[in-house]
Amino acid sequence: MKSPRHSLTCTGSAWLFGWVTAVFLPGAIMAVLTAAETGFDFRQCLRQTWEIADNVGPFAKLMMGGLLGLGFFVSGRFKLPILIDATLNIATGVAAVCLTLAFLPQAWSRGFGIGLTGLRFDPSVWPIYLVSAAAAGVVFTLSFRMCSARSKGKQNVFSY
Repeated sequence: MKSPRHSLTCTGSAWLFGWVTAVFLPGAIMAVLTAAETGFDFRQCLRQTWEIADNVGPFAKLMMGGLLGLGFFVSGRFKLPILIDATLNIATGVAAVCLTLAFLPQAWSRGFGIGLTGLRFDPSVWPIYLVSAAAAGVVFTLSFRMCSARSKGKQNVFSY
């Protein structure tokens, strides 16, 4: 039987969780920041989160997803200690978002980066994208390790 490290099941599902984090977390952060100014309403925050993420153009989502998938697939081939693994995956998330922000043409950037604010690295949203990208790396790391541990019958996700 193949090792879960080489299984597309663990890599694929963990990539999906990481990609969803990279797409939806910026919207959630923006919705909470808006709610902090206008009065917090949980349903309104959920609605705004969905609307912001839904407004991101398909090319931005696909480019970010492809870059995340490539980086996560490569990092998933190595058995590394969790801190090194998480750091590598955080760097992958940040690199994917930075490359998407830097190189996606404005016409394809609807709702993301230059298509949202008119600037590629707008200081008002750049920290939100950075936090979301790092969170995507952490989510991938933990999801992948949980899947691997479960398929090996282990409870400890912090070791192989």
